[in-house]
Amino acid sequence: MKVIHALGLMAVVSGCGGGLLPRAGDGCSGNVGYCESSSVALFCESARYVSIQCRGGSGCGVSGGNAVTCDNTERARAGDACLQSMEGTGQCSAADANERLKCVNGVFQAEPCSGCFEQGGRIKCTQ
Repeated sequence: MKVIHALGLMAVVSGCGGGLLPRAGDGCSGNVGYCESSSVALFCESARYVSIQCRGGSGCGVSGGNAVTCDNTERARAGDACLQSMEGTGQCSAADANERLKCVNGVFQAEPCSGCFEQGGRIKCTQ
């Protein structure tokens, strides 16, 4: 799966599907993605669709004819799903400035943090 992280956007090449749209947990193959709604994208990972929140202003959409984009410039919340390509990465929580989120086993998990912020592409905590 080709995932592009640039300016807070994720893009995945979408497949052309017929009939009913997939749901999170449904089986899949290849580099496919769909917009489940204007704020939720489904991406195929490990032969199953994963539901990802697209909380940024552009939400979930299609660009370039068949590329599904998920604007994740608005930060995740603890419990949100994350892609395998994000495993081990972190970000500050949208819900609590004193939480740092880390992608662990496909889910953002909260870690206590005193004043979470980003500096030079790294997530840091005020000491």
